[in-house]
Amino acid sequence: KRQFRRCLGLDMETFLALQLDEFPSNLKEEKSGNVHTTSKQVLYQDILMGLFDKNIQGYDLEKKYQRKREILSQIQPPMELVPLFSYQHQLLRVLELKCELGNQIHEAYHSRNVPQLEACCAKLEKLQTAVECLEERFTALWESHNKEFGLDRVQLRLGGVMMRVRAAKRRIEAFLQGSISSIEELEVQQLYYEGSHTQPGNSLVGMQLYDFIASASSTAVQ
Repeated sequence: KRQFRRCLGLDMETFLALQLDEFPSNLKEEKSGNVHTTSKQVLYQDILMGLFDKNIQGYDLEKKYQRKREILSQIQPPMELVPLFSYQHQLLRVLELKCELGNQIHEAYHSRNVPQLEACCAKLEKLQTAVECLEERFTALWESHNKEFGLDRVQLRLGGVMMRVRAAKRRIEAFLQGSISSIEELEVQQLYYEGSHTQPGNSLVGMQLYDFIASASSTAVQ
């Protein structure tokens, strides 16, 4: 820590507060070369067809992200790091809202719990606003250090999250209003990512590739 301060003039504990995916090894599936990026999976997976929803059940991620956000709120970073900490704070807010939402929607749908589905719609609206704010803060952070090139890739991804959140809210509202008799995406059984190789309580996996997180559908153009 002294060396960190000597080299950078900054407190190492301040930077450690930015960590997102530090989990005990007994809680995650260990494979050679795996880097566990649960937060990336939570951020980019689909609301209605989340490929990792089954894997993250039982980890109480909402409280984890909430605690991290509270810790971050108490830190006064140097002026030059304010955009970074502002972005990370908003990212934690998005993760806090989104991490359990897919499972909550599935549970409410299959139990036909109308009040709970209505509550999920309200949460989706908050999530939509939170992701919009996240994109704004990421753009401000990017433009404070980089040229514009490359920003489009992240904006496309976050834009996709926003559109799928909006679509999920529309689908649930259509079901509640009786416009549709079922939500096909929620009729499919939830499965563990990586299937039989994954067990409850040891189910966090190391998938990092956006294309394999956002959708089970192939996006390749032949």
